Amino acid sequence: MSPKISIITVVYNDAKHISKTIESVINQCYQNIEYVIIDGGSKDSTVDKINNYINKVNIFISEQDLGIYDAMNKGTRLATGDFLLFLNSGDVFHNNGVISKLAEYIIKVKPVDLIYGDVGIATSKINFIPILKSKQISLIIEGMVANHQSCLISRDLQTKYNYDLKYKLASDYHFILRSYLNGARIVQIDEIISVISDGGVSDANRLSVFREKLRIKNELNYSLKNYFDFYIESGYMYIASMGKKILPNAVLTILYKRKYEN
Repeated sequence: MSPKISIITVVYNDAKHISKTIESVINQCYQNIEYVIIDGGSKDSTVDKINNYINKVNIFISEQDLGIYDAMNKGTRLATGDFLLFLNSGDVFHNNGVISKLAEYIIKVKPVDLIYGDVGIATSKINFIPILKSKQISLIIEGMVANHQSCLISRDLQTKYNYDLKYKLASDYHFILRSYLNGARIVQIDEIISVISDGGVSDANRLSVFREKLRIKNELNYSLKNYFDFYIESGYMYIASMGKKILPNAVLTILYKRKYEN
């Protein structure tokens, strides 16, 4: 029997981008999909946009929450699928066959708790979509191995740990690291799962994210980075952030190709 997969979209005041995310989900070829949308009480026309597709959405609520991870936890509680994937507003699947491919992997590699792959990075600075390759799971002790938009998570694992709300920017990292350290069955696949925008919440707060990850490692007694590493990484992030703002697009294109295209 084909596994039921719940796609959960979290959105707040993003009327400009929510439609493309919804269409990316409802155009998937896979049939056994449950679609859940959690809106944080948007004040713009986001809810109107969602209502244009309401007959294609299985569960929709619009109410205030405590932030993105609270909304994602809420989506987890409402979802009934065997596996969950968070595709938040502005993000899209790489193609219409992604969920079908993931369902095949579920059957092929079971038992499995988490399957993850690659993401494309959409940016207005360059005229192509670079691919950010996922890393092997053992490297999770150093940093995030994949974006959460490229992670398919069993409902059992997600409900067991959920997202810790004391981490505002890197709770997804905490979730995966905790799962790994507690023996979750995690499988990396060589597939592009989603395309995300360059410049999301965590991208805009790189240093704060890094500080949170340091706290997470300390909490889980797995801190391999010391504070000297933190300052080195902070300097790198500052230079990278400034480079995006001041370098010509032609130069950024070359740098993106060197970084992402192997």
